[in-house]
Amino acid sequence: GALVIMTRETDVDLADTGLKGYSKRKVQDLKRRLDLINESEADFFATIHLNAIPSPRWKGAQTFYSTNFKDNKRAAKLIQDELRRNLENTDRKAKPANSIYLLKHTNKPGVLIEIGFLSNPEEEANLKQEVYQEKVAASIYEGILRYFTNEQKFWNK
Repeated sequence: GALVIMTRETDVDLADTGLKGYSKRKVQDLKRRLDLINESEADFFATIHLNAIPSPRWKGAQTFYSTNFKDNKRAAKLIQDELRRNLENTDRKAKPANSIYLLKHTNKPGVLIEIGFLSNPEEEANLKQEVYQEKVAASIYEGILRYFTNEQKFWNK
């Protein structure tokens, strides 16, 4: 089995309670999550987020990776492959993103997974459903499992 370390289990940041200002809180939260990742003995990290932008037209889950570690691309593509296979509303592909703070500064392989757009009403409704959440979780699990078992099927496509 895998030992999972959660940086957050609720929608509350890791910044000091008394710290004022959105930007300051965001920076401190990111630095603390980065420290948790880097100081852990984890072999891999997955940071999971919900997306939102002004337009409601965008939808779909997408996995991002840094090119800092060779295996990040493979992990991202395996996870994205599972998301595309299991979620009817997702046709996005894994994408490099070297400017994302957590991906850029970690000392171990990992990915960032945007599991959907809260700004899309249909997707927001899906994200609130337990069945859909289980599909998302199972997709991420299967992708990570394929990564750790060094599945070669992906590379033969």
